[in-house]
Amino acid sequence: MRDTHIAHNVARANGAAMLLISKSDLEVSRSVFASNTGGGDGGAVACEECMSFSLQDSTFDGNVAARGGALYFRDLPTGSIIQATRF
Repeated sequence: MRDTHIAHNVARANGAAMLLISKSDLEVSRSVFASNTGGGDGGAVACEECMSFSLQDSTFDGNVAARGGALYFRDLPTGSIIQATRF
C-alpha cells in the first residue's frame, strides 16, 4: 500500500483501519493513518497473524485503542521493518 490516507474509522473490536489475519503480508509506504478508533487491539492496524511487515515513511496520528493505539501485533514477524515513521 502506497500514498494512502486512512482516517476516521471506528471498529468495536480490532483494527479500525486494517485488520490482518490468516498469515498476511503488509507493506506500507508514504501513508497516513489518522484518528482511527478501535475498541480492542490496534486503533489503526491490528496484525494478528502477519508473516511479514514493512512500514516506511508513514505517519500515525491520533489513533486510539484499548491496546496499541497505532499498531498491535500478536507476534511481530521476524525481519519486520519500521523506518522513518512518525507515531
